[in-house]
Amino acid sequence: MRRQLTTKERKYLQEIEDAAFAINETGRLMTNDIAAYRFFNDIGDRFGIDEDTFLNLRRQYETLKDPVLKQQALDESLSRRRRGHRKLKLDSTLWKFIVEAIRCLWSPEQISKRLKQSTPDDDTMNISHTTIYSTIRALPKGELKKDLLSCLRHENKKRKAKGEPKKDSILQEIKTIHDRPKEVEERKILGHWEADLIKGKDNKSAVATLVERNTRLCILAVLPDAKAESVRLALTEAMAYLPSELRKTLTYDRGREMAEYKILEKDLGIEVYFCDPHSPWQRGTNENMNGLIRQYLPKGVDLSPATQEYLNKLLCL
Repeated sequence: MRRQLTTKERKYLQEIEDAAFAINETGRLMTNDIAAYRFFNDIGDRFGIDEDTFLNLRRQYETLKDPVLKQQALDESLSRRRRGHRKLKLDSTLWKFIVEAIRCLWSPEQISKRLKQSTPDDDTMNISHTTIYSTIRALPKGELKKDLLSCLRHENKKRKAKGEPKKDSILQEIKTIHDRPKEVEERKILGHWEADLIKGKDNKSAVATLVERNTRLCILAVLPDAKAESVRLALTEAMAYLPSELRKTLTYDRGREMAEYKILEKDLGIEVYFCDPHSPWQRGTNENMNGLIRQYLPKGVDLSPATQEYLNKLLCL
């Protein structure tokens, strides 16, 4: 397998050029068959460079001698720097499949995994989700880019922290996420949950979401409102049927609706931990699940008509 020259090897070649030969003389050595092998033996013995690597070096030099090839190589290099090593061509079958899948509300992660499962031996049909995101962002402004971005669950928006966190006198003596047992991060033991609220139009209606970190089991709970007592009762009812071994910890954000968390801890025998202010990525599993659920409970919609039966059916989709 051909390898690239190391910095040390390239420095040695430069020393040869500076001390022993002018650049043209070195080039003639490298392009002359007899002298080239003598040159190769010297470099190869010293650094263990194989013949393929040396011949590739010769081809690079021959390219630099031709002004047309040299300019072409420079253009290709600059193009790669601007757009990265993108292998996704917009006229390919792969891209057409990706466009249709995104329009069907598949995420780039789902597309990437499905392609790996269905075509494991076909490199032309395998691609990472980051390349899909990069390709969509690199599209010129137009209807296609707008259409694809609107189909992404978060519309490819970046997280933004707005200002300093407000002091909240309601949540006192809390345990932060940094106090959680290390086993929570490892995701090897069942019973560690993340929770949040999905709010409806004008924040007047809400649905509670709970996700178990190991199994990704999701529970949805209907709420009459987003008040602290309602949230506590809904979470208690949703988790009460679970065995105590599956109720170890619950991670939540700094929302005021968790003001009765101490009562919740006592009723369920669970430890509640709070994320840092404006840090939703610390509940990444729950945030990703919320993105999935938002496809069926979009923002700006009144969630009060949603019944528990409807939410249970939603989880089976």
